[in-house]
Amino acid sequence: MTPKTKQDEIKAKYRKAGETSAIASQAKDKLLERGEKLERISQRTAELQDGAENFASMAHELAKQMEKRKWWNI
Repeated sequence: MTPKTKQDEIKAKYRKAGETSAIASQAKDKLLERGEKLERISQRTAELQDGAENFASMAHELAKQMEKRKWWNI
């Protein structure tokens, strides 16, 4: 007896799951869910990037202010 390949396991799973339309519907739902997750990740990434840019700008301004001060005024 030969071991099942991943492809054989997937085929067996879908044969047990029912009609092809039900399988296609499940796949579509999972695809939409993944798209929503990716969109949320993309939005969060943009927010984090904006925050990082703001932080870098403030740090740069603070460094410029500190350069203008003399050590005895600190």
